[in-house]
Amino acid sequence: MKLALSDQNCLTEGWRCLVLSLWVSLGHLVLQADPTLSFNRDIRPILSAYCLECHGPDGQQRKGGGKQGLRLDTLQGATEDLGGVSAVIPGDADASLMIQRILTKDADDRMPPIEHGKSLSLDQVESLKTWINQGANYEGHWAYQPLTRPSIPARESLGSEPTHQSRHPIDLFIVRALSTLQQNLTDRADPYLLARRVALDLTGLPPTVAEVDAFVSDQRPDAFGHYVDQLLRKPSYGEHWARWWLDQARYADSAGYADDPPRTIWGYRDYVIRSFNANMPFDQFTIEQLAGDLLNHPSMDQLVATAFHRNTMTNNEGGTSDEEFRNVAVVDRVNTTWAVWMGTTMACAQCHHHKYDPISQEDYFRFFDLMNQTQDADRRDENPRVELFTESQLDQKTLLQKRQSHLRSSLETMTQELQEAFEAWESSLGPPVVWERLSSWETRLADHSSSQEPTALENGAWRLPGSSTPYSATWQSKTKSVSFKPMTALRWSLQHEGASKSPAQEWAFSTPSLYWTPPQGQVLPGRYLRISLPGKQRMLSLAEVQCFKQDQNLAPGSQVKQSSTDFGGAAERAIDGLTDGDYHASKSVTHTSQSDDPWWELDLGRSEAVDRIVIWNRTDGGLYSRLDGATIEWMDENRQVLWQHVWKEAPRVSVDLSVDGRKQIPLAGAILSYRDPSTGRLIRLESKGKKGEPWKGSLPPTQVMNLDLVFEEPLLPEDGGELLLQWEQLQWSQEVSWQAELQRSEDDRLVTLARLSPDLWSILHLPKEDRSKEQSKHLASYYLSIAPALAEDRDKLQRVEASLASIKPYTSVPVMRALAPDQQRTTRVQRRGNFMDLGDTVEAGIPSIFEASLDQPPRDRLALARWLVSNKNPLTARVMVNRLWEAVFGQGLVLTSEEFGSQGDLPTHPELLDWLAVEFVDSDWDIKHMLRLMVTSEAYCQSSISSDLGYEEDPANRWLGRGQRVRLSAESIRDQALFV
Repeated sequence: MKLALSDQNCLTEGWRCLVLSLWVSLGHLVLQADPTLSFNRDIRPILSAYCLECHGPDGQQRKGGGKQGLRLDTLQGATEDLGGVSAVIPGDADASLMIQRILTKDADDRMPPIEHGKSLSLDQVESLKTWINQGANYEGHWAYQPLTRPSIPARESLGSEPTHQSRHPIDLFIVRALSTLQQNLTDRADPYLLARRVALDLTGLPPTVAEVDAFVSDQRPDAFGHYVDQLLRKPSYGEHWARWWLDQARYADSAGYADDPPRTIWGYRDYVIRSFNANMPFDQFTIEQLAGDLLNHPSMDQLVATAFHRNTMTNNEGGTSDEEFRNVAVVDRVNTTWAVWMGTTMACAQCHHHKYDPISQEDYFRFFDLMNQTQDADRRDENPRVELFTESQLDQKTLLQKRQSHLRSSLETMTQELQEAFEAWESSLGPPVVWERLSSWETRLADHSSSQEPTALENGAWRLPGSSTPYSATWQSKTKSVSFKPMTALRWSLQHEGASKSPAQEWAFSTPSLYWTPPQGQVLPGRYLRISLPGKQRMLSLAEVQCFKQDQNLAPGSQVKQSSTDFGGAAERAIDGLTDGDYHASKSVTHTSQSDDPWWELDLGRSEAVDRIVIWNRTDGGLYSRLDGATIEWMDENRQVLWQHVWKEAPRVSVDLSVDGRKQIPLAGAILSYRDPSTGRLIRLESKGKKGEPWKGSLPPTQVMNLDLVFEEPLLPEDGGELLLQWEQLQWSQEVSWQAELQRSEDDRLVTLARLSPDLWSILHLPKEDRSKEQSKHLASYYLSIAPALAEDRDKLQRVEASLASIKPYTSVPVMRALAPDQQRTTRVQRRGNFMDLGDTVEAGIPSIFEASLDQPPRDRLALARWLVSNKNPLTARVMVNRLWEAVFGQGLVLTSEEFGSQGDLPTHPELLDWLAVEFVDSDWDIKHMLRLMVTSEAYCQSSISSDLGYEEDPANRWLGRGQRVRLSAESIRDQALFV
């Protein structure tokens, strides 16, 4: 049959023009029976191809006409009064300005404009004129119309006797369309060929010889149906159709972009396989993938399902903006959701109003807001994630968790015996601790930013100066005498002197360190000092290293080196005399590159009797903890280690180490407290910073502040030894003075008190009658956690929890997690799609064209998912049955499976499409049912060999007068090779 479009137009429009030509040709056949033109079938494709780019829904770019521009896709716009004329005058094509402009010889007035490089054919112009003369009846876009089940054509109404007597609903629709072409279905394919065809379509694998032989020899009337059911039960069915879905989910085992690093997300792939094999209803499948995390008490599978939208690419290249690529991921989620479920090119509205469909840019970002409220943020670790365990692991975890619950219950139950033991324990801690003042101490300012020195008082105390400006200082206090009594704790007591100009005193200082030097400490002459940092991919930085021989620092001028140098942090910086640890401000901090086991070393040049080593750490950015686990070694000229010190936790600022036998006294705890002047109660203070950071706070004036340093083991000083207390005062801005004194105690209860948390310590120091019920319960719970009678159960619990911790997941999957209500992002229109150029604020919703049928628009992903599969949305069912049809027949009833809008193709069999869509919904969204329905039709089973007339009349087989010839995908070809 001769095509209606000119060859020139066909070359310009490509394949779309070919399809349109076919429609016009076939339309003539339909017109013989029904001369009334349909707007959707006959006119909208012409307007969409030639007119709507300038005269469509996009009001921002619309041209011609009045103030709002000329709009041709609606009756109101097309018939608007344009000064006595209208683009379309129903019933009078010759008077319609649209027809006049199309046919004019004036190049300046011709439509479409010459520069667009396309023009309408005579047949298209005739169609427009006929439609206008018939009344210019507009129709809503076919894909947006509500779903209703069409009547199945009656077998008897199809005219001449057909070759086949199939009563299958699909065949009846197909045969009715073919009868218009005076054609019919071809004969059924060879059974061996048919067995292979359906096996490949349903499982992606060929059948075995035994399976084919069993099918061919099966004499039952529904032998093919039984064979299909057998294929649908195979595990390979889920694997094959999961691949079909994963393509739509843009699944990949890598993160994308330039580096394309591997990612672990295959747990989602397995979820999809399980879902297809279990024949999960598609509405449930939709809800779990788009909003499984928002369901009540979601299962692990429902959380894993949300990885559908974690398949977006992530970019961790240095210098990239996490927010930019998080925004890109949200855009991808919007576009993918609309393409997969709605068959709509939503991406067109990201930068401007859609030119062909009634979707505005505001509509786009209202939907964007639905996808914009999740926790993921283009992180390298892909959080949030869930961990997956095998069934046996889960069984083991369940058993252990039951034991854990039982033991915890036992450990939290206060029996009568435990109550008596608790009361005895509490009573033993009741009497006040006795403290004795030490007078044989001297205090000095080791390093400071203030010119004032501490002053000794006649009563054995010391006065520490205040200052009108903040300053920092390192204080050292040590013994003058050579003998001590045994002690379990040392108290540093600080009392305010004089009036204060502020109601409270601001202070900040680090936890003091305590050192014991035995009598006649042995000096160890050495030459090399090495500081190393064991571990993988670590960096070592030092502000200053000092080696003292008595009071002389021997380090300056020595030879130094380090394992590597990066960021300009040369090894010599550690002996330049500057102790400021701010790397960027002082330019005096060393820096190795990131490497395994970095080190720094000093060579004095000869053996020296060094007695003290002081190491100053890097302090900026909280990076002092980089030195955690460092090893300090003092070696002789033969590099034999004479003395070694290992830091579990590095000093925040500096540490003073002795190589003459001095050692740091391990502390059970440090208690900082004062007595509230209004209540008389003891108040214990706590650091407000992270672990290792200083105490910070304010202290009421005229009060005594006590810092109790409790030893892990009682100290039994020997005659001739020395005790040294050192602390860093990081801030003290009062314009007043304080006096300090040191006190000792030999009360062994202090170890127990020091190990209490601040709140427990405060409760214990309250009279029982003043405690609240919650405080009493808290103290009793603490006792149960240390009660000797429960030690065995605590050991059992520890072993159970260790066993639980040893059960490791076999994989993890990135998932969607909603932001908390108080963390929700504000979404704004992005001008031209630029995430940095923001316009008006928008609220979550769907395009307004669909909201007309809704009482309440979706406001989160769960409401959205439920709307997508509700009877108020006509698109999802149509789109999905078309995708299934495309997978089985090689091409969809709508050729453009991801474009059901104005730019897409019309369905070849609109009633069949709607019948299948309603059947899909009425079957509870049963995918296996729909596939069985399709492959058991004669339209599917027919031979692909047809008459020459069939090929001539329908070369693309859009009307299904013969079986489709479908090429295998690359993945399927590979599977064939592996299978055989």
